[in-house]
Order: sequence, then structure tokens, then C-alpha cells
Amino acid sequence: MAARPLNSEAVQRILSAHGVDPSRLQQPGFQKDASDQLLATRHLAVALGLEGTPAFIVGDTIIPGEDMDAVHAAINAARTRKG
Repeated sequence: MAARPLNSEAVQRILSAHGVDPSRLQQPGFQKDASDQLLATRHLAVALGLEGTPAFIVGDTIIPGEDMDAVHAAINAARTRKG
């Protein structure tokens, strides 16, 4: 991020590049809805004992951090259990 300052123009460019209409951010209620969603996500993370990102949940297995070998192993185990 140091190479690319995150200013209003950059945010609008990123949103547009991902198919989000930047004017939607100005609609009544959007900020509250976004804040509510972030708060609900935070409560879920606390309830699950997650303290950082990324974290992956595969079935009933929680994999903290970017341990893709563990993610693939959990996916394979879940597929084996499912049959």
C-alpha cells in the first residue's frame, strides 16, 4: 500500500474494477448496513476463537493463517468422510 496511496480516487477505481458502483456508498443506510455486517463478522470470529486473517473453515475444522497444505488436507478429509 505504500507504493499506492489509498485515497478516494484509488478506492473508487478499485470498487469499479470489481463491479461495485461507487455511488452506492452514498446511499442512505449503506454505511450502517456495512458496519452491521462487519460487527456480525467480528462477533462470529470471536465466538470461533479466530484472532487473525486469513482463517479457513472446512467442515468443522478451523485453519488459522495461510496454511494451504492444511486447507487442502481438510478438504480431502471432508471429501473422504462424505464419500
